[in-house]
Amino acid sequence: MEKLGDKMLNTQRVKISGDGAKMSRITNFVVLSFSLLSEGEKVMSTKGIHTVAILNGKEDYGVLQTAGKNLFKEINDLIATREIIVDGKKINLEFYLGGDYKFLLTLLGMNAANSNYACIYCKVASSERWDMSKAKDFYWSDEMVRTTEEIQECSLQTDKLEKNLIHSVLRRDKLAERGNQRIEKNVYQHKLLQAMKKCGVTFSIWNKPDENGNLTDKYDWTSLMGADKKTLLYNLPDSFAEFVSPDNLETVTKIWKDFQEVYGIVNSWNPSEENVEQFFSKATEWLKLFLTLGGIEDGYKKANVTPYMHILCYHVPFFLATSGVKCFTGQGVEKVNDVIRRLYHQKSNKYDACTDGLQAVKRLDDLQDFDRKPRSYKQQDASYWNSGIIEERQKRPRLSVTPLDDDEENVDNMNEAEVKAKLKEMGVKTRVKNAEKLRQLLKDVIFAAS
Repeated sequence: MEKLGDKMLNTQRVKISGDGAKMSRITNFVVLSFSLLSEGEKVMSTKGIHTVAILNGKEDYGVLQTAGKNLFKEINDLIATREIIVDGKKINLEFYLGGDYKFLLTLLGMNAANSNYACIYCKVASSERWDMSKAKDFYWSDEMVRTTEEIQECSLQTDKLEKNLIHSVLRRDKLAERGNQRIEKNVYQHKLLQAMKKCGVTFSIWNKPDENGNLTDKYDWTSLMGADKKTLLYNLPDSFAEFVSPDNLETVTKIWKDFQEVYGIVNSWNPSEENVEQFFSKATEWLKLFLTLGGIEDGYKKANVTPYMHILCYHVPFFLATSGVKCFTGQGVEKVNDVIRRLYHQKSNKYDACTDGLQAVKRLDDLQDFDRKPRSYKQQDASYWNSGIIEERQKRPRLSVTPLDDDEENVDNMNEAEVKAKLKEMGVKTRVKNAEKLRQLLKDVIFAAS
């Protein structure tokens, strides 16, 4: 706060955050930090996050209770006094708790997010989370809202849209192949991957191997980062007609488009009063539309409504109206985890890695005002980073110009030894022995590389 000088407000909003971070195969840290919400967008970078403790252990209630005992006592004392003296000036304090949902559940001593009563704000049961008929303030009533005493007595969304879309495409491929044995395999899967590629997102789907290395009927796919998720949310629906079933195309597209609008309001630093007032109705209508595909497509049933969806509909409207949501982003906390992980592997002798990391982060915090200032940049074309860069990359010459159809035709004519040799040449290791599965694996690798 001393660094703020004359910019220091009479009342400071302080967000206490925490997150678990995996350093290595056997080492886990829990990083505790605070940020000043008055610093605005600075909280989205490491410069706005001030680390106060690094605990050596997994993200567990026992670790927080034991190793963080003294720190939490100091925080609770400040919460009780609600003020601090800085350079002879009294500053009033308002405290907020932040972090991902796992950390919040752990800190409150509650069960996991898939338990029957997983909402940290109210006592809604998992079997009732789908019900959008309740009033806006129903779950904030005295009967439903959680109190500190009740929490102490407890023993802990684009992901859902992406998962449902992928399962729908895979199911459509299976139905098409079952009805026509001559049809090319994974037609709609390839169209989905091509559509994602046009959006500038690298994505792959593959069969999970079992313990012996043999491919199973279960699927796994590339884990997407935040920027890629946002890109797909806004651009992928335009290509749905290529791979989504015509029977559900209109509904699936509207689900994605409506979520774009809901996400845009949540992600805004200063949402308008109109958007704040309409958010509850927009969020509940979106979830009602989501449930209309229950029994038609996998993943849209009432049981698939997660605690995050319930919070989006019944608790986020309250936060938007009172303190906003964007300022509580965990982006800065995740970036601090990356810095500490890099320090752990490159600048620590592992004897006392927590102390090494905390001292290094503190030095970076003290020296942040001495960074070289980047020269000013004037953007000439506002559309370049959204579309121009993708078009330029698509024009680049490819390493292989052989059409995919010819590659697949050649693969079908290869024997088992030739397929294995080709896979080895492309850097793919596998224990699969079935000739047909080997050919399919090679086709997928060639397609992913094209």
